[in-house]
Amino acid sequence: MTVGEVISVGRNQMDLAQPDMIYQTIREIKPDFIVNPAAYIAVDHTRRNTINSHRY
Repeated sequence: MTVGEVISVGRNQMDLAQPDMIYQTIREIKPDFIVNPAAYIAVDHTRRNTINSHRY
């Protein structure tokens, strides 16, 4: 039984820091579901740079 197709995109196609790029990619792909595994992993850096840690 096939449930669906998995489409994976990278930062060059959908940079999470650029909302317009996100909207454009979603409009083009028209997914049924979106799974976002992205994470800001520089935890120690967030204490010194809170602006960028909240940006993503």
